[in-house]
Amino acid sequence: MLLVGGLCRSSKEIHYDEQTKRFDIYNEIDDTYQSNLTEKALHTKTNIPEAIKNGVFYYHGEQLQGV
Repeated sequence: MLLVGGLCRSSKEIHYDEQTKRFDIYNEIDDTYQSNLTEKALHTKTNIPEAIKNGVFYYHGEQLQGV
């Protein structure tokens, strides 16, 4: 994720469980893990929706199916 015109960068691994409708996020920048986040929590506890809205959220790497 890039924010503030590219001045900040935060690499993340984001996993979504279709059955529970929950997100798990690993933040590589500080080696922290956020688990069992609802869509509402994704908006209140992360910058991901803001980055997507502002067009500064980029995919990098490989998409792993079923992981």
